Amino acid sequence: MIVDGKTGFVGSDSQKALQAISEAAKTPKTAVDLRCGGAPSTLLVRTDGPAADADVALAIGENGLQSNVTRGENRGRLMAHAGVARHIAVIGRAKKRQRFSAQPRLAIEKGWRRENLSAVVFLQDRTSRRILGAGHIALSACAVNY
Repeated sequence: MIVDGKTGFVGSDSQKALQAISEAAKTPKTAVDLRCGGAPSTLLVRTDGPAADADVALAIGENGLQSNVTRGENRGRLMAHAGVARHIAVIGRAKKRQRFSAQPRLAIEKGWRRENLSAVVFLQDRTSRRILGAGHIALSACAVNY
């Protein structure tokens, strides 16, 4: 598991996870405003200037997925998955202390369940790779074409 693009550890270490998340929550972040776009299958992304030059990335995630495990310690189990990244792409670059806006087109594939989809946009420092800000929106609220 990696928290805030900074702290990495084995994901099953719940105490380390809680500690890293608590520390990350104390760090000021740049607000990222996400709204449904004016055109179908688009998103409006706006942010004030981050503390450093940053890549602006868009991730499409899906909840409610399952898989049958056929090997390993979980063999024979039906595993539920949430927040599965279906698509991740850099949609732009935000300059230090300058506003950024974009209207990316959403790449939604057939077979993905719209009611379970969300978009996350995050700002990642181009040098340190730390997360400088993030925003989230449920895509069920937007007009998304397949």
